Amino acid sequence: MKITAFFKNKKFRHGGLSVIMTAVFVAVIILINIAAGMLFKRFDISFDVSGNRIFSIDSETSAFLSALTDTVTITVMSREGDFAAYGEYHNQTNEILKRFNAASDKITLKYIDLMSNPDFAAKYKNELTQTSIIFESAENDRYKILYESDYLKRIYYDMQGNIVPEEYAEMYRVMYGYLGKDVFATAEDSFITAILAVTDENPINVGRLTGFGESRNPQTELLLEKNAYIIHDIDIVLSDIPEDFDFLIIDTPTADYSDSELAKISAWLDNDGKFGKTLLYFSPAFAETPNFDSFLRDWGIEVERAYVFQRDGRYGLSGEGLGMNVQYYVPHDFTEDFNPSYQVYGGLMRHVRQVFEARSNMTTRPLISTYDGAVILPFSVNDDDSDFDMEKAPTGAFSVAVQSTKTRYEGDGFDAYKVTSDILVFGSGQETGGGNGNLFNPYFMSMQNSNNAEFFINMMNGISGKDTETTITITPKSFSVPLFEITENQTRIIGIIFMLALPLTVVAVGVVIWIRRIRK
Repeated sequence: MKITAFFKNKKFRHGGLSVIMTAVFVAVIILINIAAGMLFKRFDISFDVSGNRIFSIDSETSAFLSALTDTVTITVMSREGDFAAYGEYHNQTNEILKRFNAASDKITLKYIDLMSNPDFAAKYKNELTQTSIIFESAENDRYKILYESDYLKRIYYDMQGNIVPEEYAEMYRVMYGYLGKDVFATAEDSFITAILAVTDENPINVGRLTGFGESRNPQTELLLEKNAYIIHDIDIVLSDIPEDFDFLIIDTPTADYSDSELAKISAWLDNDGKFGKTLLYFSPAFAETPNFDSFLRDWGIEVERAYVFQRDGRYGLSGEGLGMNVQYYVPHDFTEDFNPSYQVYGGLMRHVRQVFEARSNMTTRPLISTYDGAVILPFSVNDDDSDFDMEKAPTGAFSVAVQSTKTRYEGDGFDAYKVTSDILVFGSGQETGGGNGNLFNPYFMSMQNSNNAEFFINMMNGISGKDTETTITITPKSFSVPLFEITENQTRIIGIIFMLALPLTVVAVGVVIWIRRIRK
């Protein structure tokens, strides 16, 4: 058969046309698939069918990200596939990272294998792990490292449903053979906090002093970090206090400061006469600190060696004994938005007394006090020669936190404004629950009907003048919620579609095509 005749053959024409159409169809499908993949990757066109939308970001988060003006690079210290496969929860973290990347053209997401790039880790003081995530601003070169515990929160429970601290979880499991666990996704919230920390044009630096057995409080640290404060540890014995520190925290020291360290603090508070600094001092439970006591008296504050007990049952915390009291916070501009039905709670607080109310350019005022009906219980009450009688002790309202302010004025006439340095002293009492005594401990800070956490962060924001409108609070989402819930009827419908309707449709189409072909 001639070649020209072969190409004119009816079977060839029909068969060749089918081949060409099939090839074109396959090519179109491939192109559509490639284009769709690019679009899905760039614009995050995906669907979250989880019960609590654990793979999605909040609309408030999207608005925040779309308004970013700084360029932020997010670097995951593993290849993407390895990171998503590290644990049963890391895939969710990776999805949130991709949502952040898709929500803003100012965000660049990268994956770097830590083991293959040791030189990269050197820049970050080798503090990286394969599950670390780095947030870095191109404008100011600030960075923040997040670790697994920042974006995945594990909560452990005993058999009664009480929370077991993570550091004791394994010991409890071994002892009792049981340990309940729930895991919460905190990636979205922690990522926002990290971006705020590296992009804030005027970061607020908080120095946490060490060197004299000071405690630390994870609760207050977390609040500060969530509000984009930058916390630094500084050994006051070995180092000077950096000028750009806005706050210092001295948390329940167990030893007294020397004149040398107190001189550093005084010079920092004075700031070459410019002021603008704030010291937070949480008094120890029992440690004698005569040098520091003298320093505070110069500022008009004395922490007495005595506890404040509330005898009036209306203000006691039910079931917690005389030392656990409802406290009264003195109204201030930063307490205006507090829920009036919520309280500030405190326990085993030392009496903080105002030595004077005003002297020269210094003033003092109470921040928190007891309600009326409290008594002052001296440390010496258990001494053999003590004649203290609680029944005869005078009752009243006694302060447990006092603020001292040193003021100067800048400018002249109507343009004058005041600049202050402040010391805030809290009679923290016994150090239980992780530092800061019994006012800002985890128990009171996490109570649903307390203003303790609000008092602390509003106080800090009020003093620093920090804009709180940029703060976004995202509720952690539990992984225990089923990812996809459907009803029995929905299950039946899906079964009918995939097991009956779809196969019958395919068969019907095939029969139609076969009949049409044999008739040609």
